[in-house]
Amino acid sequence: MMNLLKKGVYLAIDGIEPEVINDIMNAEITAMEERHGKGRSIIEKAGEYAPSWGMIGTLIGLVLMLNNLTSPETIGPSMAVALLTTFYGMVLANLVFIPISGKLNNMTEEEVFMKQVIIEGVIGVQSGQNPKILEEKLSAFLSNEELKEDEEVIEEEVIGETANES
Repeated sequence: MMNLLKKGVYLAIDGIEPEVINDIMNAEITAMEERHGKGRSIIEKAGEYAPSWGMIGTLIGLVLMLNNLTSPETIGPSMAVALLTTFYGMVLANLVFIPISGKLNNMTEEEVFMKQVIIEGVIGVQSGQNPKILEEKLSAFLSNEELKEDEEVIEEEVIGETANES
């Protein structure tokens, strides 16, 4: 994210128009989303295919079981393989691959959001917006919890400054 901020500041310093800065920086966001989507799609596909591979294991276990029906002691282990592979496929899909895919998607959305905030800030500075108005505009992107944390940090800084002046 710092690279995006750095690039935006350099573009603003160079006097590039805000619309052009917006286009350049949004192109970076789009490229990032595509890169992240490719990686996430591999994990999503693994989540889709894991139950199928479990069912293939079940079929193999059943074939092994049916192959040795004359030997009762092999029926139990063959049935166990059949049932376990289905279980493993479902566990991998629902407890590993699908949650990882969801987490990757959430992380991408958070990164896109933060980059959009950076773009708004850079364009606000480039277009010469009043700093107080820009602060209010950017604080609209923060959640109530983040706003409270920000206010606490400001209060601590003010208290520290007044203590240093004394």
